[in-house]
Amino acid sequence: MSISDKIKKSKEEIKYSQKLNVSSEIYNLISDLENRKNDREFLMTIPINIVASNESFFKETISSLIDFDEKYLNNSKSLIKRNNVKIDLEDIFHITKEKFSLGDLIAYSFKYSSIESLYKTFTEVSDIDIFKNTVELTKTINEGFELEEVINENRPIDKNRIFKNLVEAYEIRNVICHDFLSATHKLILDPEKLKDFLMDTYVLQEIITIEISEKIYSKNIPNNFPDQIQHYNSIIEEKKQTLNNLYKVLENSFNSEEQFINLNKNKQEFEEFLKNDSKYVTSNFKDYEIDLFPFEVLTQTYSIKLIEQRIKNLTEEINYSS
Repeated sequence: MSISDKIKKSKEEIKYSQKLNVSSEIYNLISDLENRKNDREFLMTIPINIVASNESFFKETISSLIDFDEKYLNNSKSLIKRNNVKIDLEDIFHITKEKFSLGDLIAYSFKYSSIESLYKTFTEVSDIDIFKNTVELTKTINEGFELEEVINENRPIDKNRIFKNLVEAYEIRNVICHDFLSATHKLILDPEKLKDFLMDTYVLQEIITIEISEKIYSKNIPNNFPDQIQHYNSIIEEKKQTLNNLYKVLENSFNSEEQFINLNKNKQEFEEFLKNDSKYVTSNFKDYEIDLFPFEVLTQTYSIKLIEQRIKNLTEEINYSS
């Protein structure tokens, strides 16, 4: 399977909100486990979900970093050489048509055989070792994030514990996926141990998200919600101005009243779609208190993606007809 096919297969029919929600879905499994400790089939899915979740999380994280700043693209060059990445014409075609990004192409081309290889690739691309200063990181988390259930005095940020647990989870996953007899007749699944695996998977993903938000994205995006809302509002206004300029280009090519009427109707329908469709992005977070989660920011970032897609479609239409 080509890299392009892997990306399309992975991202097909995946909503933007689901892509953001990988870590939350792992967290939800912790609650599910409490009620299903005697369900062996469910227990067997946990190591599989952990491995799949980590791969999705790291691919999306690395892809976003590469797309965010040229620095991270440059950091990935040695990895591209070591992985002997081959980019063919189909890959270039999909990038130029914006089917997926350059970050996607690079992130999906790397080999992720273990949790260690995932983390090593992340550190090489990001220039961040999450575990370099756990005291500072713990202080940051205690001051601004609600993670007491998984990070506390009894469960501090401990690299050795986290990787020991995840390596074991990966080993169990390999038995389940590749050794039917052992998985069926010999494999012992301890619910408490599986809970530890889930918690440390969640911890690893959350501390990475926090660190790159604090040390990378916050340089361009404000940390507090009111400033973020203002920041994204300015982007939306800028994108809408671009959209209006494209509408004017279209209008200049019209030669009938009917075309103007249809365009105005189309503009109204898009605005309605933009308003309604953007609301769904927060539907997966309905159990959160509104003061503890940036619902408006999620809606704004999703709106920006919809407007960008509209701009792309109109630009192609204008270029095609000119």
